[in-house]
Amino acid sequence: MWQFANPWSLALLALLPLLAFLATRKRMQRGHTLVLPTLQLLRGGRGSWRGGARYLALGLRLLAMGLLVLALARLQSGQARSETTQRGIDIMLLLDVSGSMQALDYYPKKRIEAAKDVLEEFVTNQHGNRLGLVVFAGRSFTQCPLTTDYNLIVELLHEVDSKSVQVDGTAIGDAIANGLYRLKDKTRKGRVIILLTDGENNTGRVDPLTAAQMARALGVKIYTIGLGRPGRNLIAIMNPATGQREYVEDSGINENDLTQIAHATGGEYFRGSDEAKLHKIYEYIGAMEKSEFIVKQSILYQDQMALLAWPALLLLSVEFLLASSRWRAVGA
Repeated sequence: MWQFANPWSLALLALLPLLAFLATRKRMQRGHTLVLPTLQLLRGGRGSWRGGARYLALGLRLLAMGLLVLALARLQSGQARSETTQRGIDIMLLLDVSGSMQALDYYPKKRIEAAKDVLEEFVTNQHGNRLGLVVFAGRSFTQCPLTTDYNLIVELLHEVDSKSVQVDGTAIGDAIANGLYRLKDKTRKGRVIILLTDGENNTGRVDPLTAAQMARALGVKIYTIGLGRPGRNLIAIMNPATGQREYVEDSGINENDLTQIAHATGGEYFRGSDEAKLHKIYEYIGAMEKSEFIVKQSILYQDQMALLAWPALLLLSVEFLLASSRWRAVGA
């Protein structure tokens, strides 16, 4: 967007036609008359190139003056200020990456692969929401802070696997506390945690129910999702003593705790027994009512006087050379 910081200066442009008229009239008045007995001597003659150079110099001077007037008006370029109302909430996605997420009950996918595929679809379908990602096992850390750069979240999600956290276990309370830290902006009306896990809390410093009370006090809603098919599920592990792959039985989900965590904050608990149901769960959560917030775009203008001043100086230099050189008409 372009604008003039001193638009009143543009009134000086009205003087240019007057100056052109006065300069032309003055030159005509200063002309000389040559008395000849016949016009035969002038027939077939050509106009002096000096007269053309004289008018060219006048044109360059007027054009330069016009550019200087525009420069005096301070031409500026920038982006106009705007305010847009968007609807969105802050969502922290908590993903369990413990060893049990290697279970094959979502065959041919592992649990963690199915979870990542569903999360990726959930992220790419967002509009206006800020999303963040926390991964956890025996410890938790932030894979991605809150952002609206959904492509970045998807890229970071692709890097997640069962080796993302070196300490095995399921520290649900620590993961919730980490998510709450990222949702500390109380000015945001909608703040939500979506916790996906396939086990029960067995390590960490923060008790999950205590973390749920913290979320309630902060006004953060928690949706919990239990991942895994009902029944006996086997997990493939590598025995460090023998170097052979062995299978152990999954300990299962503590649905009671996950239900209490969700209800304590006004959220809900879901059981994702298969990938199709997991898709529906995230679609349901994604359809939550969104809160409005104002996005203000600041304006930044930069002076572009040099774009006009330098050409004006160049034109004046050329005009000066034309006016002062031997091309100038005698008596002009």
